[in-house]
Amino acid sequence: MDLLKNIEENSLLIASNQDKLSVLNYLSVNQVFLDLKFYNSSYSFIKFDQRYPFYLKKEFGIEPYLADRIKKYFDYIDCFKDYQNEKIKKLAEIKKALIKEKIIYESSTTFNKIYAVNDSFVPGFLKGEKDKLVINDFKMSPIKLIKALDSQDMAYAVFEEVIGLIEKGIDLNKIHVVNSFEEDDLTLLKLFNDALIPVNLNKSKSLIDYPFMTKVIKMLRSQGYETTVEYIKELGDLALNEVIRLFNSYSSDLIKSNLEVFIHELKKLKTKSNVYNNGIEIIPFNALISRSDHYYILMNYYDEVFPKKYLDNDYLSNSEALEINYPSSHLLSKYELENTESILKAIDKLILVMPKTVLEKTREANLDLNREIKIVDYEYTVGSSTYLDDLLVLDYAKKRFMYDKYNIKSVDLETLHNTVKDKYYRYIPYFSGIDKDLLKRLIEKKNTLSAYKLESYAKCPFSYLLGFLLDIDDFKENIFTYIGNVTHRALEVFLKTGDYNLETIMNEFNFPEDEAYKYEVYQEVIRDNVEMIKTVVHDFHQSTSFNKILTEHSIKQPFDEVFNLSGIVDKVMFDETYKYFLVVDYKYSGKDFKREDLDKDYNIQLPLYLYALKKKYNEYQPAAMLYQETSLKKEKRGEVLDYRMKGMVIDLASVVRRIDPTESKIVGVQIKQDETLKNNANTVISKEDMDKLLKDTESRIKRMAEGIKTGDFKIYPLLVDYDQQSKSYIACKYCKFGSICYSKNKLLGGE
Repeated sequence: MDLLKNIEENSLLIASNQDKLSVLNYLSVNQVFLDLKFYNSSYSFIKFDQRYPFYLKKEFGIEPYLADRIKKYFDYIDCFKDYQNEKIKKLAEIKKALIKEKIIYESSTTFNKIYAVNDSFVPGFLKGEKDKLVINDFKMSPIKLIKALDSQDMAYAVFEEVIGLIEKGIDLNKIHVVNSFEEDDLTLLKLFNDALIPVNLNKSKSLIDYPFMTKVIKMLRSQGYETTVEYIKELGDLALNEVIRLFNSYSSDLIKSNLEVFIHELKKLKTKSNVYNNGIEIIPFNALISRSDHYYILMNYYDEVFPKKYLDNDYLSNSEALEINYPSSHLLSKYELENTESILKAIDKLILVMPKTVLEKTREANLDLNREIKIVDYEYTVGSSTYLDDLLVLDYAKKRFMYDKYNIKSVDLETLHNTVKDKYYRYIPYFSGIDKDLLKRLIEKKNTLSAYKLESYAKCPFSYLLGFLLDIDDFKENIFTYIGNVTHRALEVFLKTGDYNLETIMNEFNFPEDEAYKYEVYQEVIRDNVEMIKTVVHDFHQSTSFNKILTEHSIKQPFDEVFNLSGIVDKVMFDETYKYFLVVDYKYSGKDFKREDLDKDYNIQLPLYLYALKKKYNEYQPAAMLYQETSLKKEKRGEVLDYRMKGMVIDLASVVRRIDPTESKIVGVQIKQDETLKNNANTVISKEDMDKLLKDTESRIKRMAEGIKTGDFKIYPLLVDYDQQSKSYIACKYCKFGSICYSKNKLLGGE
């Protein structure tokens, strides 16, 4: 680090965030004053005005997520050069316009000297004498690498390492947990808080995770700018400063000119948690500053995720980017790897932790640290003592409950009994603590019952309370919901008008921002996907006699004195001659409806649609409930792709012929020579059973509605359909409340 004293004035230091902080810290401690400029080559060198995304949308029709992606290329583009690639020509045209409108500001790219700190990547557009500046002091002390069974065990391994350091007398401020994921943080915070160990989660958190932000965005879309501003004013201190600051950064006219661009900017806002004086620190890898007497426990040390890898799937491919001398994904990954190695080599007290399995088996990160690595296999076991006193008592209470009720005795029950018997309290695995007046107010605000909500209640009543009455579970869009939305919309427009503009439809929905770099690849997938399913659907409609078609058909009708039924049916088809109707639900992944599903409350979607539509169109009789797969399948050599619908049809050959005279559109449907349907328990349903199905569906809805009205929200996951891969039952597989659910948590003896 003493080399820093010899750096020339007016130099540019290209450094990662970690190295920049290290340099500034050294200069401060040693009272060295230098006129230096820093630049992280992961970001744009050009300065962008805040009007940038609005201008690109208005003048070039470029969506804000794409505007973000192309920012980094402008540094490398020479506006006066003739390029061959059409994309680059377009970028050059955009850059000229941005300069003319003073939306981007080009700074001088020439310096007395350019220093690449710890072999950082030096972009080609920077001019000046270049030199390397290695500031790290590499250590030779051994490194412990802990290999845990899975991510949950990894968090427990980190917790026990921290406990070990505390017991050695290490100050809390000198213990840092690095490179944890969001799900790791939930587990770690629970463990540390239960053990009464102060902890600082020193990470930026997306504001979109806050209910306040969700409300603001919904209000902007539905009620407009002025109403939203008044709502924020009424909240006063409850309104987050970052949101108010962003509103004040733009004129109201600019915001109103394109609300979706402003909403995109809102969704990018982040805030940091409060940091306290004394406590363990949980930080992202790019915030790590190595100190000699501090301990660093680095999680998720496996090749699939660490260090970051760049892929050749950006707006410009590697071959296209070569024309403007933009670095290839291979080169960027190489520099990321070398910089990560340099950072880790400089940490004296380093502990690495990885899970052996995430979804599949993992590989140890491929880093050359030039140090001895001692591997330790870890598996969580219940001990006779713990810092988690309350959890130990709970563990005993649960196992005592299983023993008292079912005579199931765990191996460690006696040890737990001797340890915590004096603190024992009765374990009751259900929730009944909601105030009746509060429940009434919640239901008045949330008085719709959809298939999705009812299925959630059937899987676990407590998760319904958290997710739908208390609004804790805020659904986040992902790539597959985006593809599903685009496909649904394209089919809707096609069936109504006979044509569609896919580009326009794709712009109606927001591609997940955290995966925006995949957009170009998925554009082609979506085009192929929509074209394929359009052909399948069109072919069916050409042959069927169910000619009246309603798409994205809304259900909203009273069910009882409290609840309304609600939902959107992808497609309802009517035979106006013989007065029958059927429903079709599009599924991105293949799904079937089997007879045993009729008795499963968590597969109520199609029966609910039939029930509600029968009430609405009483003169029509239900003929079928079907799923239509819409995902693009991979074709293998010699394989004929099968896009037949799956579900149940009524046992009447005359009606089935009206639905599908070709007998080729529905799996398992075949009319025999005697004009009866081939027996298939999973596909064919009699008229009597269909009538019974509707009555049973009504009874199921009534039963679950009554449970909600009476506050029956027990913690009672439905223990059926066990999934070997996720090691969870149907109720727990996608539940977001596992970290607070003692019925699910296997480490606490949950059943």
